[in-house]
Parts: sequence; structure tokens; C-alpha cells
Amino acid sequence: MAKMKTLFKKEPLWEVLFFSIVFLAILAFAILQPLGDPPDEINRYKVAQYICLHGTLPHGADAEVAIAGYGASYAFQPIFPYMVMGYLMRLVFQFSTNFYLLSYVARFVNVMAGVVMAIFIRKIAKELFPSRLSGWVFTLLVVFLPQNLFLHSYINTDSFAALSASIIILACIRGLRDQWKTKTAILLSVGIILCALSYYNAYGVIITAILIFCYSFYQRGSFSPRNPEQFRAFLKKTAFISSLVLLGAGWWFLRNAILYQGDFLGMTARSECAALTAFPEYNPLTKATIQGSGESVLYLFRETDFKYYVFKSFIAYFGPMAIPTFEWIYTGYKFLFVFCLLCLFLPVRKVAYLTDLTTKTRGFFHFAMIIDSIIPAALCIWYSYSWDFQPQGRYILPLLIPFMYFLTVGITRLDSFVIERFPHLRKFTKGFQWAVLLFLTLSIFSTILGVVIPYYSAIPNWLTETLGSF
Repeated sequence: MAKMKTLFKKEPLWEVLFFSIVFLAILAFAILQPLGDPPDEINRYKVAQYICLHGTLPHGADAEVAIAGYGASYAFQPIFPYMVMGYLMRLVFQFSTNFYLLSYVARFVNVMAGVVMAIFIRKIAKELFPSRLSGWVFTLLVVFLPQNLFLHSYINTDSFAALSASIIILACIRGLRDQWKTKTAILLSVGIILCALSYYNAYGVIITAILIFCYSFYQRGSFSPRNPEQFRAFLKKTAFISSLVLLGAGWWFLRNAILYQGDFLGMTARSECAALTAFPEYNPLTKATIQGSGESVLYLFRETDFKYYVFKSFIAYFGPMAIPTFEWIYTGYKFLFVFCLLCLFLPVRKVAYLTDLTTKTRGFFHFAMIIDSIIPAALCIWYSYSWDFQPQGRYILPLLIPFMYFLTVGITRLDSFVIERFPHLRKFTKGFQWAVLLFLTLSIFSTILGVVIPYYSAIPNWLTETLGSF
């Protein structure tokens, strides 16, 4: 028994268990859901299927990938995740043409992206928080959010974007410490490339990375005339990272510019395609929007259910925005959000996060994380106001890491506050962190076992179809 206790004190074993749970949880979602049940999955699958069947990338206006009624397609936007799915499907297609098997192959790409993201989140946690307990609180806040696990279970580009955000943020933290050693610079480049080729809404994290990169050189006086050597170092690192990013992602934007008459983002071409072929109710020239009605942005919050659905679907809303989880989970997360954010304002003499950085550097990092949170939230609001009213929490998931970081900081400040003023109550704050871990764990297990599995009771049929292809 003593040997067993010693064995389970080793963190690597807990991490293996954690990553195994993450894999199984995402896989449960991926296997149980019929293709097309998650948000707009069929239209996303069309792009991967086109690549599978033809071995080439589609034009955004190709009829095979067009979204019925909307008159455009997802092929105008970055499609690197669909490329990975499509070419892997093409390989499997040589042995089986089973429709369900191919859809599972496509989904499995994002399942693995979710597991890899969890690995990077653990690395981030260790960089941010000296306390092992606080690090696990941050880890579970990010990874065990039910909507995050759901995001990695179906065909989309959001999953790769979330993974890229974890890579970029890890690189930024390390860059502040090691002054962008080659390994860190390459890591940042890989994250930016993956983000650039995945999802425009996640580009806020690239802006965040640029801010942190420039600040890390500014604090060393790199932009001062007195330090020409430091300025040259800045230019060299900038050129190195930029070159890697251009090599890794530039081809996509060059391709767009060639295909769409200079429109390297493909957004104008997409709108023009939709204007020519969409049904009137979806046509960007004729469809009704809140902005078009003359109302202000505040109308979203005062007269619609925007806040309600964005909050709930940020936590857990599955399928075609039709499957909520238990109400106690929403209530628990609401309390956690409010309480932890309030704890950010507790006065403490000693912080328990990023302890090796100076106060100014830590403050700038927080500023960058705020920017990283505001951009996706603002884009979500603007999209529903000016383009298409879709109050979906997945649109703000790019802010997941910085937001959960601030919640964890709030918890650590509560712990420091109690230790400095009421040391005899320290067990209370430690108990609170354990209670948070328990709540997060129960939330995801209850959601899968009590909501997802009962809802998708037809699982044997899907498994029979897939296994029958062999």
C-alpha cells in the first residue's frame, strides 16, 4: 500500500491519466454524434470530402462545397484542418468507402488536436503557476470545459485554432524568459502558422503574440539609440520568425490572391459569391440584420437572448445548439466566474503566478491577455449585430485560455490574501481549490454520462455501420 501511495504521488502518472480521460471524453462525443448534428458540420465536411475525392483543394465557389441556400462555402476561408482530414480520408478511402468510417477519420484528426492542446495547456500551467494545485485548477478550467471538449469532436477548423492558441501562448511565456531562443522562436512560428491557416476569428492571439514579442525587446532597451546591438537582435528574430511564417502560411494567401483577383483573405470573394447565388433570406445584400434595422449594438443585450445563449453555449450546448447540460453546471460556472473575477481585486503583497517576472512585465502580459480576450468577444458581438444573428459561445472560445488564466489568478490571490491576513484559514482556500477541481471533474463526467450518452441512444447503429466496412 505504501508503494502505491508513493506511485500515485508522481505527477507524470496523473498526467497520463488526465490525457487518457481527455482522449476518451472527446472520443465519446465524436463517436456518439451523427454526422451533421454539430454546428454546420455537413458543410464543413464537404471541403474535406472534396479533397478526399479529388486530391486537390477546391475553389470557394465550387458547387461540390457550396452551402445550400447561403451560396458560398467554407473553402474561401483557411482550410488546413480540412486538408489534413481530406488527405487522411483519401488514404483510408483506398481500403474502404464506408461513409461513416470516413467521417470518423475526419473527426479523429480534431480528437487528437484536442489531446495535443491538453498537453500544451499542462505546459502552460507549469510556466504560469509555481503551485502544482493552482496549475491543475487552470488546466481543468481550460480543458474540462464541456464546450471545449465538444469543440474537438466534430469537423471544424476551430479545434486547430484552439490548439494553435495554446502553442502561441506557451511560446510567448517562454519568450519573456529566454529572450526568444531559437527553439522558442520556432514554436511561436509554428503556432502562428497553424492559427493563420485555421480560423480568422482566432487571429487575436497573433496580435497578442506580436505585442508580447515587441515588449520583450522594448524592456531590454532594444529600441533605444544607445543599444544598436539589441535592435539588431530584434530585427534578426523578427526576420527569422516572419520568414518561417511566410514559408508556412504565405502560400494560402498567395493562392487566394491568384484565385480571387487579389483578395488574399477570400472574404470579399465569399461575400460576392453569396450575393450572386444565395437565397434572399441569406443573401448579404437583402437579409435582415440588427444593424440594418437601425438599432444600436445595445439592442443585442437589451432585446434579444444573445447573452443567455452565448453564456450557456460557452459552457455546454451540444448538437445543433439544441442539447444543454444540467442546470447546476451552469449555476456552478456562473458562481465560479463571478467569484474568481472579484478575487482579482484582493490586495496582496506577494503574487503566486509568473513569480520570476518583474511587476512591469507581468502587468504587460496581463494587458496582452485582456486584448486576447476582448478581440474574439468583440468579433462575436459584431458578427451577430451586423451580419448574422448567431449567439453561439463557440465564437468566443478563442478567449478561453486568457479568461481561465485570470480566473486562476483570482483563486491564487484569494489564497495569498488569506495567508497574509488570516493564516489559520489557509486550509479553507486549499479546500476551495480542491472543490473547484471536483466540480470541474463532476461536470464533464455528468455531462457525458448523464446527457450526451442518453441523448445519442442510437450509438450501436453507428458503430455497426463503421465496423461493418471491414
